[in-house]
This record gives sequence, structure tokens and C-alpha cells, in this order.
Amino acid sequence: MKKKINVFSIAQTLVFVAWVIVIFLMVNFKKEAFYIWPGILCTLLAYGVALASLMLLGEEQKRMKEEVNLLIAYLVIYFSEIYFGLVIIINTFFIALVRSGKNRIQIAANVVLLVVFLILRIFAESYIRSVRVKTECVGQKVNRTNMISKQVAIAVSFCTDAEVKKRLLQLKESIDMGEGMASQDATPAEEVFLNRIYQIQDLLNQGVDKASVLEQIDEAEKIWKRRAVMVTAVR
Repeated sequence: MKKKINVFSIAQTLVFVAWVIVIFLMVNFKKEAFYIWPGILCTLLAYGVALASLMLLGEEQKRMKEEVNLLIAYLVIYFSEIYFGLVIIINTFFIALVRSGKNRIQIAANVVLLVVFLILRIFAESYIRSVRVKTECVGQKVNRTNMISKQVAIAVSFCTDAEVKKRLLQLKESIDMGEGMASQDATPAEEVFLNRIYQIQDLLNQGVDKASVLEQIDEAEKIWKRRAVMVTAVR
């Protein structure tokens, strides 16, 4: 997507420069500057706005770990280029009608196009940012669940008893295969679960009897099941 944005930006710049050169070659500025400058300034503004739109899309792309929704990204690019193209067509038309006295209509048409484009761009930007925020939130939730699973894996590494190891592996599997995203409502249960896993790690390090460790694993399984119910209820 970054390459496409760069290509469109360069193409837009080349079109603008070429358009300015053609206008300067075709029009007598000494006699008709008053009628020409509004079109040039409006086109310059459109070029800047459209280019800024593409650059902003590129910045959003950098902030997101995953690519911006392709449909929205392409719509932003096409909206930017269509807006810029329409401005060039309108201003070329009015510049061709030198001394027509229709400068006000020309400016009004440019203002309408600008307002419509900005409204569409603002909606697109709002959607892109909401997607980025949701993506970041999902990443944080998944990372928390992965951290919990890793703590259970650490407890497994302390095991010397086959039955205890089997029970802990089953618990880890239920975490990995269950609801992967954490939930704010389930955070207290996750904290209690983690504390229980830390206790199991301490018991294994201290070589406490097998029955005590299995009892703690039973409690951890119950806590995780309650947590799963909370997450499912929220979703």
C-alpha cells in the first residue's frame, strides 16, 4: 500500500506541474491575470489537500501493525485523485472562458468540491482510526492471554511428577484452545488465576506433596472456567 500511495503522490505532482506549465504557456498573464489567478490558486489548494490526504493515509498505515482496510484505503486514494481531477477540469474550463466574469461561480464550485471531499475524508479517517484502536486493543488482550499461558508453561517446566505435569498441560491447552482474548470484566478472575499459578510454581519449587499441588490445580481450573464464562457473556 505504501508504494501505491507514493506512486499516486508522484503522479499527482507531475500532473499539477504539467498543468501549471500548460496554463502559463497558453494564457497572457499581463492582460488576463485577474481572471486566471483564482483558478491557479484553487488548483494549488486542491493539490495540497489531496496530497495531504495521501500522506495522512500513509502515516496511518505506519501506525497500524496490519494494513489499513484495503477497501477504505483505495477509496481514500480514489477520492483524493477524483477530487483533484475534477478541480483541474473545472478550473481549466473557467480559465478558458477568460473575461467571462464567472469568477464567483468558479470559486463556488471549488468550495463545494472541497467541502464534499473533506466530509468524505473525515469519515474515512474516523473509520481508519477506529479500526487501528480496535486492532491495538485486540493485540493487548491476546498478549495478556499468551502471558498467562506462558506462566502455566513455566509451572510445567518445574514438574517432576507425570500426573501433575499432565494436569498442567491440560490446563495450558484449555487456555490456548479457549477464548483467546482477554476481557476487562474477566480481569479480576485472570489476576486470581495468575496468583494461583504462581502458588503452584512455588509449591513445585519447594517440593511440596503431590496432593497439595493437584488441589491447587483443581482450583485453578475452576477459576479459568469462571473466567471463560465471563468472557463469553461479554461477547
